[in-house]
Amino acid sequence: MTRPPKNRPPAKSIDFAELQRYFDNNGLEGRMESLRPAEVDYGPAPKNLGYPKGTVSFAYLYTDEDGNDFALVAVFRSPEGEFCGGRKYHPIALLIDGVWRHATR
Repeated sequence: MTRPPKNRPPAKSIDFAELQRYFDNNGLEGRMESLRPAEVDYGPAPKNLGYPKGTVSFAYLYTDEDGNDFALVAVFRSPEGEFCGGRKYHPIALLIDGVWRHATR
């Protein structure tokens, strides 16, 4: 089970495409590359995502230099070790302007 973020600001659902746009347009991938995440969950990737058989899903929680959680992302790896879904990180929830935003589909 995924542990909830340590800092508990308000939460709000937003459109999945909007969450991805925010992630892509605000340099989060580069910021995350320099940090060590906490692995909070892993297991077989959900079948409904259509990834190759044997793909594993990992959920990582990223914390900034001040100790505040700011991103919960999924990473999908095929049995060959390749990233699935056309990108490395798939945002699940992001701290945006002091509010946890999580995706609705």
